[in-house]
Amino acid sequence: MSTCLMLGNIPFAHAASFDCDKSRTGVEKAICSDSKLSEYDERIAAAFKRALGEWNGAIRNYVRDDQRRWLAEIRRIDTPAESEIEPLCVAGDLPCLRRELQLRMDTLESSGYRNSGVYQRSDGGGNLLVTAIRNADIRLRVYDRKTSKILGSAEDEAATQRSGLPQLQRDTFQWHGPDTFLVEAADDTGTPAADGCSLTVQFTERAATVLQQGGCNGARLEGTYLRDLSDLPSNHESSVD
Repeated sequence: MSTCLMLGNIPFAHAASFDCDKSRTGVEKAICSDSKLSEYDERIAAAFKRALGEWNGAIRNYVRDDQRRWLAEIRRIDTPAESEIEPLCVAGDLPCLRRELQLRMDTLESSGYRNSGVYQRSDGGGNLLVTAIRNADIRLRVYDRKTSKILGSAEDEAATQRSGLPQLQRDTFQWHGPDTFLVEAADDTGTPAADGCSLTVQFTERAATVLQQGGCNGARLEGTYLRDLSDLPSNHESSVD
C-alpha cells in the first residue's frame, strides 16, 4: 500500500512494503484496519505508477500534481481545523473514506485518465476541461467565453450518481480508439440541439482537437485546445459550474 500512508513521498510504496506499525494518522490507521480500504489504496498506488508512464511520461508532472492535490484533501480529514475548506469526510467516517478512495481508484484506473486535464483553445476562446470518471467514462466540459455556455458531459447517469457531480447535459458518446471520441450533445431532457451539435475530440499528449458539426445553439467549440500540464480541472470547479 500505501498511497495514503506515505503522504510525503511520490512515488508511493505498494502494500507489501507498508508497515502498519508506523501508522500515525486516523486515515492511516483506518486503511491498515480495513481490508477494503487496503485494497483500494493498493490499487490507487498501482494505477498512479502506471499513469506516470502514460504518453511515454509526457504527462508525468500533471499526474504527480493531481495526486498531490488529492492527497492534500485526504490529509484534511485528520486536520480539519487547519484549513477553512471543509474536509471530504468527518474523521472516523469509514463509509465516506471508502467512497473517496474508491472514487480516486476509479479515476486513476480509467482509460480516460491519460487524457484528463485542462486544455486552452489556441485563440483564447475557451477551455476544455476533462475529468476521468471510471472505465472509459469521462466528464467533458467545454466553456465558451464568448457565449458563456458549457457543453458537457460525457459521463453516464450511474457515474454521475456515484460521483455526486451535476450532469449538465445528457450526451451520447462513442470512443473511436483510446484517444478519440464522438459526442452527440443534448440538453438535460435528452433533446438534441435544434441546430445540431456533434463533436469529434482527438487527444494527444499535448493538445485536443475539436471538430464541430452543427450550430450547437450558437456556441463555437471547434478548434485546437493546447494542454496546460500545470493546471488541474479541479482548479476550475467553481468558476465554470
